[in-house]
Amino acid sequence: MSPTLCEELLNLLHDVCVKQIFGITGDALNPFVDAIRRDQRFEWITVRHEEAGAFAASAQAKLTGQLAVCCGTVGPGGLHLINGLYDARREYAPVLAITGQVEEAEIGNDYHQAVDLVSVFQEVCVYNEAVRSPAQFQRLAQQAIQAALDLGGPAHLTIPVDIIGSKLPDSGEKRKIFRMEKEITPTEDALAAAAEALDGAGKVTILAGAGCVDATAELLQVAETLKAPITHTLRGTDLIDYDILTGSAASATSGRARASTPWTGVTHC
Repeated sequence: MSPTLCEELLNLLHDVCVKQIFGITGDALNPFVDAIRRDQRFEWITVRHEEAGAFAASAQAKLTGQLAVCCGTVGPGGLHLINGLYDARREYAPVLAITGQVEEAEIGNDYHQAVDLVSVFQEVCVYNEAVRSPAQFQRLAQQAIQAALDLGGPAHLTIPVDIIGSKLPDSGEKRKIFRMEKEITPTEDALAAAAEALDGAGKVTILAGAGCVDATAELLQVAETLKAPITHTLRGTDLIDYDILTGSAASATSGRARASTPWTGVTHC
């Protein structure tokens, strides 16, 4: 038997390691929430306000590097997602926002609580589309997930309530979601120029950002070699454990010369 759009969407989300979905139950999302209830692979996390759900999804995406999902219903619920999605956009966090919409036949008829959500989400999202028929759903859902992961930011799909619970036609369009590992490597000339500049500098301070993630040991080794203090960006706040910093400061004030300390502290930028 053919799956519904809701069931196929959950299959796609499971393929990219989604386990939790944040939102508030509402009539335009009822078929999707009911599909989650019947599917033991997912946890529906009810929030007090959709804005909190979007911020929670953004935080989860930033912490895990995986796709996170939040939901809102039609005008009131969908609009509340905006602030959290802007957070995801500014922090390059892969988030999929799913909004329920009024019935397709009522769009444009000044229907109760109806909002042109595609227009509202246009600036904040790296991908932003409305599903107009079951036949195009699979392709749009795959593109939304792929865009969120590849471009690093929120993607948005809005789906009318009369479409989201319908059966999925056998289109043969299902494709695997690809997750490519990215690595930025400077050229040998660029590395040589950087080494020359550091060697010729009298004093060096390190500004460490999110690009140093997974390179804490190397960061500390460079700081030790250069005898350089480390400051960090907001997204680099958790690069170095606080205990390491305070432990070094304690050592420096208990007899060891401060010049031998690889850093003197961390400040916010």
